[in-house]
Amino acid sequence: MSFEVDHVFVAASCGAPQAEDLVEAGFAEGPANHHPGQGTACRRFFFENAYLELAWLVDFAEASSREARRIGVRERVATESGASHAGICLRARDPTEPLPVDTWSYTPSYIPQGTAIPIAANSARLDEPLLFFLPAGLVPLKPEDVHPNGARRLSSVRLTLPQRLHLSSELTWLAQSGIVEVELAETESVSLVIDGGRVGDSVALDAAVPLELSW
Repeated sequence: MSFEVDHVFVAASCGAPQAEDLVEAGFAEGPANHHPGQGTACRRFFFENAYLELAWLVDFAEASSREARRIGVRERVATESGASHAGICLRARDPTEPLPVDTWSYTPSYIPQGTAIPIAANSARLDEPLLFFLPAGLVPLKPEDVHPNGARRLSSVRLTLPQRLHLSSELTWLAQSGIVEVELAETESVSLVIDGGRVGDSVALDAAVPLELSW
C-alpha cells in the first residue's frame, strides 16, 4: 500500500481529561501540542509508526478564520456539535507518490512557511471524518518514551460511521484502500489496535470521546 496512517485525532473535552484514562491503562503521554492560527490544542500518545491526538478548542476566533472554517474546526472539536469528531492523516511511503484523491492546500501558521497540508476535497462534509495528508518533506514524528504496558506499533484503525451516511468519493477511496477499516453502525467511533491486540487488553474512553484502544 502506497499510503499509511501517520496520526489519528479525536475531539475531546477541554483539556482532554480523558487522556488520563490512557495513562492509567499504561500508555505514556507524549508532549502536548498547540496549533496557532487554527485555535486548537491536543494531548498526544506516540507509537513507533503513528500517533494519537486528543484535541480541543482553545481559541474561538482563530477557529473562525476562513481556512479553519473550511475544515470545520469549531464543529469537529465541539463534542456536542453533531459533526464528525475524528480525523485521519495519511503519509506516503514514497514521497513521489501522487495523492489518491482531490485535495486543497491548507496553510495554518503552525507549519513551516512554504509548506501546505493537503486536505481531501470532502472537508466541507462535516458529517465525515477529516481526511488529510502529511505534507511532502515533513519527517514523521517519532516517540521518545516506552509505554509501561508494552504497546509499540499501531496495527489497524477502524472508523465506525453512522449508517445514514452516503460516503463521499474521498471516504469511499479510504474504505476501499484497506489502510483504514470503515464500517457503518448507529454512531461514530474510532478503534485502534496496537501490536495486533496480542495482550488481549483494551481501554474505552467516556461517551464524549468514542475511542477504544486494544493491545
